Amino acid sequence: MSMDDQHGSISPLERYTPGAAFRVRRNIAKDTILNALPPSRKREGTYKISHALPVTAQVVIDAVKAAALNPARAFVLSVSHDDFMSTCGGVQNCIGDEQVALARAGVPYLSICPNVPLLALSQNTDVTTFEVLVAVDGQRVGMLYLSDLINVVRMLSGEGFRGQAVVHHMLGYAPEHLVHLVSECLLGRPYLWIHDAFTICPSIHLLRNEMTFCGAPKATSMACNVCNSGAERVTHEKRIAALFSALHPIVVAPSRTMADFWKRATHYPHADVLVEPPATLQFIKDLDGIEDGPIRIAFLGVPAIHKGWHVFESLARWYANDSRYAFVHVGFSDGVIPGTQFQHVNVTRENRAAMIDALVSLDVHVTINWSLCFESFSFTTHESFAAGAYVIARAGAGHVATLLRSDYADRGLELDSEVQLQALLAGDGLVERVRQAKRSRGVMTPGSGVSARIIEELSHA
Repeated sequence: MSMDDQHGSISPLERYTPGAAFRVRRNIAKDTILNALPPSRKREGTYKISHALPVTAQVVIDAVKAAALNPARAFVLSVSHDDFMSTCGGVQNCIGDEQVALARAGVPYLSICPNVPLLALSQNTDVTTFEVLVAVDGQRVGMLYLSDLINVVRMLSGEGFRGQAVVHHMLGYAPEHLVHLVSECLLGRPYLWIHDAFTICPSIHLLRNEMTFCGAPKATSMACNVCNSGAERVTHEKRIAALFSALHPIVVAPSRTMADFWKRATHYPHADVLVEPPATLQFIKDLDGIEDGPIRIAFLGVPAIHKGWHVFESLARWYANDSRYAFVHVGFSDGVIPGTQFQHVNVTRENRAAMIDALVSLDVHVTINWSLCFESFSFTTHESFAAGAYVIARAGAGHVATLLRSDYADRGLELDSEVQLQALLAGDGLVERVRQAKRSRGVMTPGSGVSARIIEELSHA
């Protein structure tokens, strides 16, 4: 179905009227709020990634032993919400980079994800029926029941191996299960990543009714009472708090912005809070000014409301016939906007510069990053800077706004409202800013997660 069909048809005459392309019948914000569901009901748990029969514990043990080339006989148990080898995204890239770095040191990376993905915590079910997919050093081993995985870790410990747990995400797990599993690891305190706000609320983006960033008020607040996630938040918090109390993990954030926000929003027991950026950006050469012609404006990534797709769509439709601008969507799936160019791009572990290369080849001048949530790092913002693009972002969008107030203040602009954004394009403000902005080409170097810290710990073991 085309975007026109979804929003109501546009007559041929209207297409040539300035701004008419935006005259659609559907109110996206209203529909989103009215249809907002509690996280536990968004996916009821009927979908399985793998229908294969479970492997034995010995198969997993043999795979870990074969990959263990470090004298300390250590391995890492990595916990995440999906199969990082077959899905793309910032968290998945972080896990992949961590795995590669540890593999170089001969430390096996035993990674797991739920075989039945959920968008909430799992119930505290029997560990003999909870299914996880297991991989070692990025190679799928098979499906295993959690009880058997616990035996794997226990048996490896009995043979002199020591495990270090790294929890990247808890979506789809019961915290009670993770306490049991992680407690079997003997190397040190577990590392627990806060890639998003899931340790704070079932709404991983902290969006009240999927539309408005709430700032993480107390679970008993009136704001939570009127939110689709509010009814589940009190229980969610208690279960997460119990995990922190049992494990006292070392919390790891992808930015200081996220670390500071998390410390303000929670009071969970923990050993420390570290910052490990999942990538670093370095500029290698300055670029010439933009030549005459339309300013090419892009949206990067998935066309989702929490990433501000509807705001970009408004601009692209309203200014579809404005010769000053050309609109581009660069990402994995096409949001389908009339007159907007779509370029398919999939950033993978093998091609981490795919987005940057695409922006350069498309000669993108501006990217709109109107994220509604509190971004903990934002790969797309860094990729925009690396491609020489000017970034326009919503004030308060987490680390994106931090970047635009610090080292990259001359490479973008944060705005308080959509009204300001519309006004910027309506006049000549955007054209003037972009033509005067500093532009450079850069390269992004992937991080390595907590691998360096683990390797350092092993050297003193």
